[in-house]
Amino acid sequence: MRRTQYIDAITSDTPGMIDEVRGIADGSEVKFREMLAFQLIDEVWAHGAQSAKDQGVVGCTSLGMTHEGISVVGQNMDLEQYRHGHQEVLRIVPDCGPRQLVLAQAGMVGLCGANEAGVSVVVNNLWQLSHSLQGLPVAFVVRGILACRTFVDACNFVESVEHASGQAYTVSGPRGEMQSWECSADGVTRLHTLEGSLPGSRAIVQANHPRSKCPHYSTAYRNLGSETGGREANSRARECVSCQLMSNTSSNSAIQTVSKDSLSLVMRSLCSRKDPANPVSRPLDPVSDTAFSFGSIIVRSSARTLHALEDGTMDHTFLCSLGPPFSGATGAYTSYKSYSFHGVDKEISTLAGNTVHSTEFSFAKL
Repeated sequence: MRRTQYIDAITSDTPGMIDEVRGIADGSEVKFREMLAFQLIDEVWAHGAQSAKDQGVVGCTSLGMTHEGISVVGQNMDLEQYRHGHQEVLRIVPDCGPRQLVLAQAGMVGLCGANEAGVSVVVNNLWQLSHSLQGLPVAFVVRGILACRTFVDACNFVESVEHASGQAYTVSGPRGEMQSWECSADGVTRLHTLEGSLPGSRAIVQANHPRSKCPHYSTAYRNLGSETGGREANSRARECVSCQLMSNTSSNSAIQTVSKDSLSLVMRSLCSRKDPANPVSRPLDPVSDTAFSFGSIIVRSSARTLHALEDGTMDHTFLCSLGPPFSGATGAYTSYKSYSFHGVDKEISTLAGNTVHSTEFSFAKL
């Protein structure tokens, strides 16, 4: 930590976040610098790796679709198995700015999430790209995005800050907006969307390899050569399975059989274990040291964020699975729960057709 300039970047680009980390440290009786280092998952992977197998973990699949003025984005956040049991959803009510719902590990400021203004962000580690001892770490880029009141402000934030490590960010907005970027210490590149599998839709499928034509590779990655093969093969396999459902880049018959609703389409894709060797939803496996799907979020945003639909669901929806998402034997997506920015949370009981049915419940520790 002493060699980095992360504190300067955090203080400058995300005012108040250093105080939040100090508060977590004080409350848990942990030294401040240790607590700050605890936030730096991607930066530790980037700077501590000596080989491809050390470059973090296999995981993280992000999906997005914009259709008929509504955006839906989702992510499986894949992390090391020792983190299991420490999942949480933070409901953040700042003194100034929009309320936020953030998937996190206990003690962390956040991994991915959404705010009540309809801005959401999901992320993917791009361990191949350049990194630096200065710039804004990933966790704080996430919170900086979620502090923005508009999609445009969020885009400007991503493109204006200096990035500490390689990461793909996908941001959506309340009017069907959706954009993704490859970010590294050497620059920011906007990525294109795909033709979606629903008529007139656009889609994003992101795993853990660069998609731009000219990625800003790190020197360490260039020196690895063929050692990267297995790790990148897993990422491309997850991308392939997801594209079969999410985009029209494949002629796979699965495109014709999925629901005609973008929310359930993203949910089905994130629950996929179609390729057992490279599942999108990675189960917890106590006998191995592989990654697992620590948590999963799905966010549906539209301009009508505060209006209930006729079926009783909210037009602005935050769903989260604390652990690997899965589909039950009857087709019910029983691992997801629906969270509210204003304190009324719901448990998903089934997914039938285009409707998410749910029952209300409450949390004691939110």
